[in-house]
Amino acid sequence: MTRDQAMAVAESARASFGVPAEFALKAADKRIVELVEGETKVVADLPPEPGPRYDLVAWVVSFAGPAAFVQLTIDDATGRVVRIRRSG
Repeated sequence: MTRDQAMAVAESARASFGVPAEFALKAADKRIVELVEGETKVVADLPPEPGPRYDLVAWVVSFAGPAAFVQLTIDDATGRVVRIRRSG
């Protein structure tokens, strides 16, 4: 997946993950992230469940508003949103 493809996935998924329409897409960075093995739901603002971990190549796409941000983490291989992180 390219940076442009990751940003397109994030833009199309933003409403379903509650990213406010006024938040601007600010960055897309390819990273290795750690997830819990067997996790099937999107991790959202909660500590991860206990369990074995695995590394995943993913794109972390950031949206920013006046005083907050939202990050969607997108699996590089599948294009699936695997994590959402909100500020504050």
